[in-house]
Amino acid sequence: MAYPLHLGVTEAGEGEDGRIKSAVGIGTLLAEGLGDTIRVSLTEAPEAEIPVAKLLVDQAEAARHGTDALARATTTPASFDRLEYKRRSTKQVAAIGGAQVPVVCHDLTGRPLTQAGLFGLGHRYQTELDKWAADDAACDLIYIGDRTCDFALPGWLSALQDAKTWMEHKGAETRHHPLWNWGEFQAAKAEGFLDENLNVVNLNAAELTNERIASINENAGTPTVILLSTTSTNALLSLRAAFFRLLHAGCHSPVIVERDLSHLGAESLQLQASSDLGGLLLDGFGDGIWIRGAVGIQGGLRALNGTAFGILQATRTRISRAEYISCPSCGRTLFDLQETTAKIRSVTDHLKGIKIGIMGCIVNGPGEMADADYGYVGTGPGKITLYKEKEVVERNIPEAEAVDALIELIRSHGDWVPAPDRASSSV
Repeated sequence: MAYPLHLGVTEAGEGEDGRIKSAVGIGTLLAEGLGDTIRVSLTEAPEAEIPVAKLLVDQAEAARHGTDALARATTTPASFDRLEYKRRSTKQVAAIGGAQVPVVCHDLTGRPLTQAGLFGLGHRYQTELDKWAADDAACDLIYIGDRTCDFALPGWLSALQDAKTWMEHKGAETRHHPLWNWGEFQAAKAEGFLDENLNVVNLNAAELTNERIASINENAGTPTVILLSTTSTNALLSLRAAFFRLLHAGCHSPVIVERDLSHLGAESLQLQASSDLGGLLLDGFGDGIWIRGAVGIQGGLRALNGTAFGILQATRTRISRAEYISCPSCGRTLFDLQETTAKIRSVTDHLKGIKIGIMGCIVNGPGEMADADYGYVGTGPGKITLYKEKEVVERNIPEAEAVDALIELIRSHGDWVPAPDRASSSV
């Protein structure tokens, strides 16, 4: 059927969440050549939607002109079903792969390697207690290049070093592990110098040949994780083809997917990473993600970390916070959507895994938030109706009292927990 196809993500929400969900849903399909028109739906002023939509289209157009001979030559494995989610089966290496949630890695080269330098990545050192604390969105790996941490890392965080630097101390530094290129990895394997806990091998998708996969399979007992990247213009198709080759070869080594987007500004990076990495995660591919951004990027490490965990949240492969399903502004909206969404987010964001629908009117709201655990819907001027899943709980609550009523509803169903004290919580 040769009809034009329209793409959109309904009730994507606002801010970072809305942009990431839109890119994961729309950008992924555009990268595959699907879609003739798009609508980005944000809980923001309507004019904020157009720049996001244009960036997604521009990125897809750039990818459309890319070529990747190895990707074209790779056939789809019989075990891969696009219509049913199934995560690729991998063995667990350290805390990567197997049944573990996807890990997040960040590049600290060119940035301070201090206890305070980890704050933006969700790790907080409490001097007065001599303890580390971690947010739910705390990264799992840091790449430190040719440096060595001169302080004790928290027990849940590991550092990747250049292989040459790691070999100088022969793995004596706690929670430090080598990042090898292929030649270094082969030489170290022959000489018995590999890390007994974790070896990360950096391979471009074009370098992940059947011969190299066979070599990895021959040494299945070696704790090896593949760091997979690509220079292809259409990153999604190139990386997916590399995963297809791993499936064909029966390789069960975990894979961390890296995207070097340091040439992009903050908003373009967020959308490109979400399209590329989100598409793979929805296919069941990837045991970790690593987004490289410029050292001076707006928002710094905190922004990069937020994007990484936002992609995992949007693909529901790792839940680290509450999720919001909220509609865009329209003529039927019966309250200030942006102000109300911000108010609800400020008091519920710590409720990990809870989905809250925030709908401006009764016309489409109940159907479009059907996936939510709790619903907040405008039913008349200054009046709110609360839902538990698809069922009405209380009607016509005065708007001034509605947020408190929502909190009480969440509490009554046992889903409320106090917000953590960021200054004193520890792990």
